[in-house]
Amino acid sequence: MGPPEIFGITLPFIPNADTDEDAERPTRVCAQTMGALLAKAEPQSELAALPPQARRCLAARLYFKCAEGLLALFPAGGIPGSFVNFPAERRLHLAVYETAKRFKDASCRDVVFPLRAEHAIVQVSRAWAQRLDEGKL
Repeated sequence: MGPPEIFGITLPFIPNADTDEDAERPTRVCAQTMGALLAKAEPQSELAALPPQARRCLAARLYFKCAEGLLALFPAGGIPGSFVNFPAERRLHLAVYETAKRFKDASCRDVVFPLRAEHAIVQVSRAWAQRLDEGKL
C-alpha cells in the first residue's frame, strides 16, 4: 500500500505513524474519501490546470477539512455507553488534526485559488459534511 495522497500530493502522517497501522487509519480515510469526492467535483479542468503549489494547498485544505470532521466524531467528553476507547481515539484524531493544520498552514501561504477551483473545494466540503451527518465514512 502506497502513501496516502490527495490529488497526487502525499499527506503527512502523525509522528511515528509509519510504525503503527492504527495511527495511519485516519490519514488513509481522509486520502480515500476526499480523493474520491474531489474526483467528482467540478470543474475538473480548472483543478487539473492548478500550479503545483495550489495543488498542494488544495490537498492540504481537504485533508484538514477531513481531519476536522473526524475529530468532531470523538468529543472530549466521549459518548455515554460507547465501547470505543474515546480518550485514545480522541488523542489520535487530535494529533491527525494538528498535523493536517500544520500541513495546510505551510502549504497555503500566499496561494490564491481561481474562483472555480474554490467552488470545487466548497463542493467537496459539503459532500464530506453530508457523509458525516449520514454516518457514511
